[in-house]
Amino acid sequence: MAYRLPSGSFNYARNRSGFTRGAVLWKIMSYLIRLSLRARLMILVIVALVPACALIIYNAVGEYREATEGVRNTAQQLARIVARHHEQMIDDAHDLVMLLTRLPLLKLNPQACQNLMVNLPDPYPAFANIVVLNQQGTVLCATRPKQSGMNYRDRGWFQKAVGSGQFIASDYLVGRVTAEPTVVFAAPMLD
Repeated sequence: MAYRLPSGSFNYARNRSGFTRGAVLWKIMSYLIRLSLRARLMILVIVALVPACALIIYNAVGEYREATEGVRNTAQQLARIVARHHEQMIDDAHDLVMLLTRLPLLKLNPQACQNLMVNLPDPYPAFANIVVLNQQGTVLCATRPKQSGMNYRDRGWFQKAVGSGQFIASDYLVGRVTAEPTVVFAAPMLD
């Protein structure tokens, strides 16, 4: 069963393709009328669901942006916390190294130096190893006794500390004794 629409009711201005809006609407309406009831109901359901789907997608994109921003903020906060922790460790290392450089006992009496080193790891658990070297880079005493006699003269951090005469921090390296990732803090002993 087909319905005929009055001919003058869709007489609007022509669009770019030369058809009037009425003609376009007439073609759409005539096509829809020829469809079965089931097909027309499906089209109605689809048309009704499009705005809901668009809203769901819009909300999902908004939530994704908020989650991304939250992750970015959390990462920045964690980076600041880690940076403060590392700064504190460097400050602690500086204080300890500078204290050790001012103890003449460490240079003059290797046995007393070793006795002191044996007790140092307990209050300083963040440090994997504490070593006192002579001017030639040979170990005088260390928190790990098996290092006696080892020489660090060839290491860049030793040459830098002796050359600059100041507290230094090495680049990232793997420790010879610990075989673990390490950053060395060093300073020459004062006379």
